[in-house]
Amino acid sequence: MSLDVRKLGDALGAEIVGFDLLRDLNEDTAAEINHVWAENCVLCFRDQQSLNPKSFLTLARIFGDVQPQLATSKEYSVPEVPDVGILSNRQTDPVSGAKIMRGGSWHTDHSHSAKPPRGTILHALEIPDKGGDTLFANCRTAYHDLPDNLKKFVGDRKAHHVYLSSRSPRKMPTLRDHEKHLDKGAWHPLARTHPVTNEKSIYLNPIRNEAVEGLETEQGFSLLDDLLTHATQQKYQYSHKWHLGDVIIWDNRSTLHAANFDYDQTQHRLMHRVMIAGEATY
Repeated sequence: MSLDVRKLGDALGAEIVGFDLLRDLNEDTAAEINHVWAENCVLCFRDQQSLNPKSFLTLARIFGDVQPQLATSKEYSVPEVPDVGILSNRQTDPVSGAKIMRGGSWHTDHSHSAKPPRGTILHALEIPDKGGDTLFANCRTAYHDLPDNLKKFVGDRKAHHVYLSSRSPRKMPTLRDHEKHLDKGAWHPLARTHPVTNEKSIYLNPIRNEAVEGLETEQGFSLLDDLLTHATQQKYQYSHKWHLGDVIIWDNRSTLHAANFDYDQTQHRLMHRVMIAGEATY
């Protein structure tokens, strides 16, 4: 079948219209879907209420191998399908007891890993009556638009990513003893090359960046702040208004994203999440 692709925003994002992920998925459509995803960075499938955790995990594999969820505790994953994570505004930190507000600032997922996930997929199971949009920023176009002198200064520099930066705008779930090995950190290029499109993107993470190669601490932070301000300008953004049953996949290699908590917190916002394993950065 030929895919019906509709742009979601001027900056990035596309919807594959009228596609049933249980009925219409095959080898040919999977290849075309991956092509559309690489070109548009964010991909949406509407009205996928028929998916359950097992079928959601199965469809995720068309984008690559599944990456296990970072948190191993049962609070954050579906018990019978542990590679499917649970994102809910009713979750609390099992150590501190504090409410967890996931994703409420610009970031890319799990960048402290040596091989960060190439993509993240969410399935909307419960949504508030209004609000709760997710913002996406096109870091590929943002890099392309950088002034030449700043591109040259960024060059091949790398930034250090850790589990939780000392200047993070928000807290992360507390790592327990059996999870602390996850906090080794990794160095990734500030201008990351996409292995499919071969285009560069700004690659940073305010939650996790702790240093920039070859720069004093404050100079490095200043560069990171300048790049973030540039990459998250309105002209590079798409704001996704969720509908029940939406499946969204975004490319962590070429985007930043942020959740919005402008909704009634007495209403439940519940998503299932699968992450797609990535490759070494360059």
